[in-house]
Amino acid sequence: MAIHYILRAVIILLGILHKTEGAGHTWSYEGTNGPSFWKTNYPICNQQTQSPIDLPPIASMTYDSNLDPFTLHAFDKPGSMYNLTMLNNGHTVKVNVENGASVMVSGGGLAHSTYKVAQFHFHWGSNDTRGSEHTYNGLSYPMELHIVTYDSRYVSLGEAVDKNSGLAVLGFFFEINDDANCNYSPLVDAMTNVEYYGGNNFKMSGFKLRHLMPMMFGNYFRYDGSLTTPPCYESVQWTVFWQKIPISTAQMEKFRKLYTDSSKAHSISNNYRPVQALNDRTVTTNMKLPETTSSSSELFSNISALVFVSVFTIFKRWF
Repeated sequence: MAIHYILRAVIILLGILHKTEGAGHTWSYEGTNGPSFWKTNYPICNQQTQSPIDLPPIASMTYDSNLDPFTLHAFDKPGSMYNLTMLNNGHTVKVNVENGASVMVSGGGLAHSTYKVAQFHFHWGSNDTRGSEHTYNGLSYPMELHIVTYDSRYVSLGEAVDKNSGLAVLGFFFEINDDANCNYSPLVDAMTNVEYYGGNNFKMSGFKLRHLMPMMFGNYFRYDGSLTTPPCYESVQWTVFWQKIPISTAQMEKFRKLYTDSSKAHSISNNYRPVQALNDRTVTTNMKLPETTSSSSELFSNISALVFVSVFTIFKRWF
């Protein structure tokens, strides 16, 4: 009987110590717990291969022929097959893949053969001019999707998270469209069930992971980086896709109606980390620009086409 009480006391003490340690290691996206202070409690956040970054112009990237297409496994199956569970964690809306042994990605020039999907989440701004974590040549987007996967040689995300190339995150930018994205309507509508942190979780039985992505995608950028939230482990192979996901302003507003607690006094917005220094890293791509050996007229034509597309994209975003 005495041993029982001693063990109980030890368990209680350990619980107190654990909570005390956690209380001293909170983080947020603003104020004295904001990104510029993360390094105080999480020293890795101040190291040299951090994420996100400002992706340089394609012409400044290095072409890599080994960056082959991705293969998606079981992404077209309904959510009931792999137990999709939506929750509000106070920082973002996250959907866990809780039974996703067969939900994997392969190919894409990743360090290892297959990566299991663990969860996906979003980062967004307080308005449509900002919100993405990565930027492209200084340009921000209203939101960014992260599909988090881990090396299938490990039993869980928790085991892989601090290992070299243990994680592979697929990132997608969003762009504002006049019409709602019907593929996202079930997800956006479901967020009313997780309106504030500390509330209920929600099972997404009919949603398909494939509906998260653009209809056609394949061009992407690659670099080695980190988690964009504490503890900032530098274990991530980042893939950021060039093709954008369309979304309407009305749908974006529903993300901004998620809250950090039941009082609904503070909405979740601007939940993105500022870009970090590239340092000596190289950003590679599978997008091959025209050869410089082309004739002057061909080269001018190709450059003019790229400029036109870029100008049109910016014009569409801002006007």
